[in-house]
Amino acid sequence: VPLPEFTGPPCFKNVLLMDTLCFFLAVDGDPHFVIKLPHSLGNLCFTLDGHSEDILRLVSDPATGLSVNGHLMGRPHTSYVVNITQKGVTLYGEEVLVLPLIQQATISKPPLAISMWPEANITVQIGSTVEFLVLLHHYSHPTVLQLDHLGFYIMKGQGLSASAGGLLGKLFYEEGQFQNSNISLSPDPSQGGKGAWMQSGANKVLLTEVSKVLKDSAQRAHEAKCWLVKRKDVEELLGASYSSYLASNLLEI
Repeated sequence: VPLPEFTGPPCFKNVLLMDTLCFFLAVDGDPHFVIKLPHSLGNLCFTLDGHSEDILRLVSDPATGLSVNGHLMGRPHTSYVVNITQKGVTLYGEEVLVLPLIQQATISKPPLAISMWPEANITVQIGSTVEFLVLLHHYSHPTVLQLDHLGFYIMKGQGLSASAGGLLGKLFYEEGQFQNSNISLSPDPSQGGKGAWMQSGANKVLLTEVSKVLKDSAQRAHEAKCWLVKRKDVEELLGASYSSYLASNLLEI
């Protein structure tokens, strides 16, 4: 009997400024029971909120000494793979669902929900605590340095654990604190309010406050403050080389 069981945070893989994005999510179904009623009254159906490894007393008759117990076990996880390109979304699960990015659409596979806005953006939600935004950055006159691409943004991350990794997951910051407790940010008085130190484990780098035009939401691009990390300091901040964040393919977990 399949049971609803979520053993941990879902696994997400993402690629920033690429033409394809993949997400992974594992969920279980619901247990259900069917009992045939007497006198041709039909069947009685109901669902229990059981848990994996529970043992249920299905039949118990002290007078006859008859006893039947049932052991509940969770079925193998159903994995969803969300493949996002500049042309649309492909959802792999119980079946393959293909939606082009020329139409508005919503996909609901609780706790997974996907919303598409034609030729603009895609929102991927996992429950109420994780939300990703994928924007289609389109140029009217693309050049070698300005190619149409996908932008990936973490809009909500409460559902990410403190051990979240990856280029974005490791540095995710929300509600006044970093998800990773080993990272901290402190102002540098000597920089006149324009500088700060960011510490990640034993590594510490100086940041400089600058203004940049950002396109980080479904709204128009806007000017905003940004803490700039010098290119020579990026790997020190991450505590690892660029190559350590490379995956062999988009489906690697």
